[in-house]
Amino acid sequence: MKSRYLILPAIILCALFIPLVSSIEFKLNVERPTYEGATNAPIVLFITTTPLSATKPWHLYVYWDDFLIKDGVPSAKITTNSYEHRWRFSFLPPKDYCSKGSHTIQVWVCATDGTIGKKTLYYNIKSIVPQLSWWESLPQAFIDKITGPAGTTGSVGSTGVAGPTGSQGPQGEPGTTGPEGATGPTGLQGETGEQGPMGPRGEPGVDGIDGIDGKSAPIGLLYIVGGLSVVSIICVILLFGRVR
Repeated sequence: MKSRYLILPAIILCALFIPLVSSIEFKLNVERPTYEGATNAPIVLFITTTPLSATKPWHLYVYWDDFLIKDGVPSAKITTNSYEHRWRFSFLPPKDYCSKGSHTIQVWVCATDGTIGKKTLYYNIKSIVPQLSWWESLPQAFIDKITGPAGTTGSVGSTGVAGPTGSQGPQGEPGTTGPEGATGPTGLQGETGEQGPMGPRGEPGVDGIDGIDGKSAPIGLLYIVGGLSVVSIICVILLFGRVR
């Protein structure tokens, strides 16, 4: 009996030591411009949360008729420790899930602790427009029957504003050498330069050849010349004596 009375206090004591885990509370906001359209019309979603930011990223999941079309897109990083939970998502109805009528769009945002915020929207497909791949698979003869003739070419539009100058491209390879040009006219004669220094003295030249001996004068002629010389000296002495 005593053991039964001890069970209840033990349970209460254990409950006091069990940690309480608190989940993140937030509000999920989803806006869309349109509620219906054709299969080729983009569907745009603007998704935010309240609060808008946190220290860690949250993740976005989008389903179209339970078909996952956006898988775990993280929130945008604003600063080192700040993330803003804001997404803009545009898409076309999936190819195999675009029948005419009402469809569901489910938006999930998962917080860091695993808390999930959900929002369900409805979109009505009014008309089905074949995708481009379907047109390309048709025979050309059939396309020519269902399409009209080509219209006239429109007038040329005005020239747009010139864009910025691009960066300089890499240097090209050297071209081939051209032919040699004609010789130009002779230039003007320059001024006379300064006289250079005297060069070294050359070696002595070779001695010349001795000349040929002349003929001897007659002995009589020598006596006559000698006598005239003596007479001339005597006359000079006499004249000098008279003058004195």
